[in-house]
Amino acid sequence: AEEDDLFVLCVDGLLNARAARHTMRNALRRLNERIAATPNKLLLYRLAADLYEEIGEPDEAARMLDMALPIAADSRNIITRELIAMSAGAEREQEVIRYGRSLLNISEHLPPDECLSLGTRLLEKGHVAEAESAFQRVIADPNAVSAARDVASRYETYGLFDKAGRVIRSLLVDNPFDTELLLRLGLLAEKRDDLTSAGGAYTRALKLMISRLPRRAGSQNQADERRDRNVGEIDRFSGLAIRGLIASARTPDRREDVLAFVRKEVQAELAGLESDNSFASQADENPRLKTLASLMRRVAFLFHKPGEADAIDSELLRRYPGDERLRKHIATMRREWQTD
Repeated sequence: AEEDDLFVLCVDGLLNARAARHTMRNALRRLNERIAATPNKLLLYRLAADLYEEIGEPDEAARMLDMALPIAADSRNIITRELIAMSAGAEREQEVIRYGRSLLNISEHLPPDECLSLGTRLLEKGHVAEAESAFQRVIADPNAVSAARDVASRYETYGLFDKAGRVIRSLLVDNPFDTELLLRLGLLAEKRDDLTSAGGAYTRALKLMISRLPRRAGSQNQADERRDRNVGEIDRFSGLAIRGLIASARTPDRREDVLAFVRKEVQAELAGLESDNSFASQADENPRLKTLASLMRRVAFLFHKPGEADAIDSELLRRYPGDERLRKHIATMRREWQTD
C-alpha cells in the first residue's frame, strides 16, 4: 500500500509538472502493469485516464474510465457523466446514448437539466420509451416547471403531440390559471385535429384574460397598476386565443357555441355593472365590457351573424350616449370586419 501511495504521488507530480511525453508514456506502461496486477483499484484507472488526456489520447482516456465502471461503486455516477461528456465532445452519439441509459438506470436522483438533455438525445435517435422515462423525471420534479415546459416542446418538435399535450395538462393541474399553458394546449389539440378540445382550451384562456381586466378603471395609479398586470397579457395572447377560437369553430354547431360563450360573458358583465352601479360615462372606463363587445363584434361578422353585433352596439350606445370615442371605435370596427 505504501508503495502504491508513493507511485500515485509520483504520477501526480508528472502531471503537475507537465512532464515530457516519453516520460508520461513510461508512467503509463507502469500503470497498465499495476492495473493488470490489481484491477480493483479505481485510482489507478483514474490516473491512467488523466495521463492519456495529457498526452492527447482522449479515446484511450475514455477506455480507461469505461474499464473502471464495474469497480467504481459510489463513483459510478461521476465517471459515467464524464464518459457522456467525453463522448459528446468526440461526437460519438451512440456512446452518449449508451452511457446516458446507464446513468438513468443507476441514478434515482438526476438533475432535471441532465434528464432533459439525455431524454432529448434519446428522442433524436428514436428511442421514445427511454426518452419518456427520462422526461418523466423532469415532469415529476415540482421545482422544474420550466424544464417540464421544455419537455413538451421536445415532444412537439418530434411530432408527438399527444405526449406534449399530456405534459401540458399535467402542468395545468398545479397552474390552472396559466394562460400561456392553456394556449399551448389549444395549439397542440389543433395539431391533432381535435378541434373540440382546441376550442375548449382557447375559450378557457380567453375567459381568464378577460376576467382579469378591471370591471371599472379606478384612480389613475390603480388603472396603471392593473394595466401593467393584465392589459399586457391581453396584448400578448388575446390575438392568438381569438384566432384559435375562431379557427376551431368549423361547423355551425361550434360557431353557435362560440357565439353563446361570448353572448353569455357580455350579458354577465352588463348585469354585473348594473348590480355594482359601475357604469361609467365613457366605455374606456369599463375595459372588460369594451373588450367583450369588441370580441362579439368580431365573431358576429366573421360568422355572418350581424344581429349579434347590432345588439351589443345598440346597448353600448344607449349606456354611453355622449361617448364620441366609442362611436368612432364601433364605426371603425364595423368597417374593418364587414369588409372582411
